[in-house]
Amino acid sequence: TNAAGSDWIDNDCDWLGGVQDQIDAVVLPKAENPDSIEGVANALRSGRVIPLLETARGILAAPEILAARADIPAVLFGAEGLTAELGIPRTLQGEELLYARSRVVLPPATVGADPIDAVWVKIADAESLRTDAARAKARGFLGKMAIHPDQVSAINEVFSPSEEEIAAARRLSSTRAAS
Repeated sequence: TNAAGSDWIDNDCDWLGGVQDQIDAVVLPKAENPDSIEGVANALRSGRVIPLLETARGILAAPEILAARADIPAVLFGAEGLTAELGIPRTLQGEELLYARSRVVLPPATVGADPIDAVWVKIADAESLRTDAARAKARGFLGKMAIHPDQVSAINEVFSPSEEEIAAARRLSSTRAAS
C-alpha cells in the first residue's frame, strides 16, 4: 500500500477488500503509529500487516506500533528512507544505523514478530551485502530484504543456520525434552 496519510491510502484499502483472498499480508511503508497499522488491518480479513519502519518517528514509535491491534508477523527496517530523512550517508560500517537498528530489532521480540533488516542498494557488490547482512544477523535480525534476485543467495547464505547452529539447537531441544 501507500503510506498511511497519503492521498491514496483509502483507495488502497478499498482495493484490498476485493483481492484479500489472494493476499497474505500487506506491507505498510512509513509506518509511524498503531492507528495506521490498525486501519490497514481492518481492511483485511487476515488483519496481517507488516510495518516498514523507515522514518525517525516510526522507529521511535516501534513499541507502540507493535502493540497495534493487528497480526504483525514481521517488521521491516528501512535504512535508506531513514538516512535520507536524516541527511546522512549510509555506509558499509553501519555506525549511523546502530541506534535505529537496535530500536527496530527489540520490539518484535515482545510480540513474536520477525525483525527483517534493510535492503543493501549496491546490487553488484555481494561481498558488502554479506558484510551488512552478517552485521544485521549479529544484532538480532532474522532476515534481510532484497531489491534484486541476485541478492537472495548471499542473504540466504548469511541467514541460514550453520551446521554448528543446527547441532546446538538439537542439543538444546533434547535437553529441554529430557527435563
